Amino acid sequence: MRSKPLAIVDAWNLIYGVPQFRTRLADNPDRARKELTRWAAAWLGTRRDLAGFWIVFDGGVATADAQTAVGVCVLNSGPHEKADARILRLVRGHVRTRRLIVVSDDRALTTHCRALGAETQSVHAFFALSPWTAQRRPFPADTGGDAKTDLSPAQRKAIDDELRRHYGLPEDTARDA
Repeated sequence: MRSKPLAIVDAWNLIYGVPQFRTRLADNPDRARKELTRWAAAWLGTRRDLAGFWIVFDGGVATADAQTAVGVCVLNSGPHEKADARILRLVRGHVRTRRLIVVSDDRALTTHCRALGAETQSVHAFFALSPWTAQRRPFPADTGGDAKTDLSPAQRKAIDDELRRHYGLPEDTARDA
């Protein structure tokens, strides 16, 4: 049996790539960090299919692995390094001893990470598996396709509605199930 993977998240890539985060958090970096940490902790508490999260942000004061919630470490790349470079260092340092999944839409980063032996997942496909999805299933390998095709229209609407409730947004009544 394979061990549970550790997710390494390209933080701003996920925040800007997921409308539910982007529209509410991109204008407030501190809030974005906290909400992303809460989201990751909720994932771990609900799904239990990941060993943990390393959430890597660009800039800030370079940090060591700072655990902010059980199983969730938030890391800053520092002023002289990009998050992509920090993620690559993490992958190089841990891919031989842990199963890693890098979550990013940055093609160059994911290509390098796969070449080093890590799995990768697009932001959209990864977020579609979040704790608020109606369909609970083991963490799949990314097929490179669009995760929207993995769900029926009714499942997508249920997920969208649940996320709207969670974030206090009005329900979209114009959309069919």
